[in-house]
Amino acid sequence: MTSVLLTELDGAIALPSFPFHLQQRGSEGLVWDPGQGDVMKAALTGLRSLPERSELDCDVSELEAQALRALGQASVIENAAIFGGYLLRHFGHFCHESLSRLWWLGAGDQQNRPSQEVCRHLQDGGLDVYFFMPTWLDSGKDLLPYMREILVGLGLAEARIRIMTEPLVFSRLLVPAQVWGFALDANSVDQRLGCDSRAMMRSLFAGFHGGIAADQPAPIRDGAPARKVFVTRSGLATTLGRPIGDGWLDEVLKEAGYLVFSPEKFSIQRQIEVFAAARELVFIDGSSMYLLWFTRLLSDVQITIILRRRQGAWMIAKVRDLMPLNPPIRWRVIDEVVGEELTSANDWESHNLLDLGAIARQIRAPLPLKPSAQAEQALGRNLQELAAQLGPEPMGRIVEVLTVSYTHLRAHETDS
Repeated sequence: MTSVLLTELDGAIALPSFPFHLQQRGSEGLVWDPGQGDVMKAALTGLRSLPERSELDCDVSELEAQALRALGQASVIENAAIFGGYLLRHFGHFCHESLSRLWWLGAGDQQNRPSQEVCRHLQDGGLDVYFFMPTWLDSGKDLLPYMREILVGLGLAEARIRIMTEPLVFSRLLVPAQVWGFALDANSVDQRLGCDSRAMMRSLFAGFHGGIAADQPAPIRDGAPARKVFVTRSGLATTLGRPIGDGWLDEVLKEAGYLVFSPEKFSIQRQIEVFAAARELVFIDGSSMYLLWFTRLLSDVQITIILRRRQGAWMIAKVRDLMPLNPPIRWRVIDEVVGEELTSANDWESHNLLDLGAIARQIRAPLPLKPSAQAEQALGRNLQELAAQLGPEPMGRIVEVLTVSYTHLRAHETDS
């Protein structure tokens, strides 16, 4: 079929290990079009816009040589196949970027008949879906458990998932358009593709059915599903962007009746179940928020997001872009960031300093804030762990920010 949402190519050559740069990101995996003697533009995945061929930076001579060798030596996929894009081995980037060509597993844009026709066309074929898996956090080429659970839950049977590790020649390759992405402007994508890209992604997520059974019991509080949940980062490695002293916040919110939930300990299905039962959800900004896209939330749920870095405000906006339009959600963002990039210039891994007391007061209100001995002990343990891992220079920056913050606080109290 002919559609701006679907490009079909006979004789496509996939080179899964070929390196390139596109829109300032390095990656691996290109599709070559022998008829045009060039890269297949429709299979390029952009970060900031739907990409143009001129934005691709690679060794063209080597690309042509590898494509020629593959034409004579690579295995041939005789049946028609679907190109699935790039599976990124990072939970947040996987949810946010790797699903951008799988919209056809949903019902499409209900106001756009061509998108619905493409969905039916691709669903009816039962074709295998082929993915590139570029080197990301590691060089693995297998489906990680969360990848498997999400893809199967969205309706893509595991038997149809193919990860390319060697060059392949496709008798016929069907390439769905990229409709979502890291920093793509949805309005410009809509104009280019003639459909509502956000509606297509919402339709995809709405079909999630938890295809892999979870053997863990759902966390409960006081004998019932928790209605107030704090999604903590304290169970993560200290190098993964944990706020300084976050264990203190765990204890203080636990004392206020919140279930302190470490999502990395549970299956995707169990995480969604916990989110779906809650009337209040509190997150520290991070990848765990992406599962809100898959969750049928209670009506009038309140979602509070604590910024651990000011870049998190951008991430929150992207999450809200794909949330279901109903039921209504009460959003609250708490920005009490005191110091950033104290231990790293990378915002995703730095130990940033937050005003934990101000955060706790806003969440617990109208309950008074009276930290227990357990909370103070948790804070002490966190600081001891941090001091043991960091050198004098980053610890000095932390102490400097603490000193300045305390000075400002005392001055404010004096003025008052």
